[in-house]
Amino acid sequence: MVLPAPRLPAPLRALQAVAARPHPFLRLAQGPGFRGSPWSFLAVDPSRLLTTRQLTGGAPLTERLAALRPERVRHEGPRVPFGGGWAGMLGYEARAAVEHTPPPRRPPLGFPSLWLGRYEAVAAWNHREGTAFLCGLGPDTRRAKAAARALGRL
Repeated sequence: MVLPAPRLPAPLRALQAVAARPHPFLRLAQGPGFRGSPWSFLAVDPSRLLTTRQLTGGAPLTERLAALRPERVRHEGPRVPFGGGWAGMLGYEARAAVEHTPPPRRPPLGFPSLWLGRYEAVAAWNHREGTAFLCGLGPDTRRAKAAARALGRL
């Protein structure tokens, strides 16, 4: 579900408003003249977490990632490149789980090798067009709208 959100604050101000909530993330588009994607995305409160400190290659990693495949979602509203689902990071040390490289050293800062959160609601800004949206996932339209609107109360 994608709802227009003309009163949504700018991405950094929105991040400040939700910074104390669990696991906020912000993918911020670059400034004027940037030729990449014009989209910024913000989400908080993932419904599920997948994290591990040490990844090993082969079937366990493949099975864990395959289990994350999204269920089919009926789309309603404008097209947004990321309207919810899994987001996170794969640490540099995890390369040994997917490539034939020397064994990884212990991560110096203690970050996990894999950290993913499943986000049911996302705020999205298209900086090129000056538009903003609230996106929600759910088993039905009513719950998807509720997820989107809940995030909109920044």
